[in-house]
Amino acid sequence: MHFDPYTDVVQIDRLALPSEMRDLLKRMVAPQPEKRPQRVEEILDALKLLKALT
Repeated sequence: MHFDPYTDVVQIDRLALPSEMRDLLKRMVAPQPEKRPQRVEEILDALKLLKALT
């Protein structure tokens, strides 16, 4: 399996999702580990915020 984060970002941008969700997904696949969420709680908090916005 080949993983190319730059190609994946382009694919994420094409998804019919709110921009906040696309931003979260792009952070999760960031090529630099320090730019990715470091704890699952960060992802859960972002998802809760997104849910509150919809």
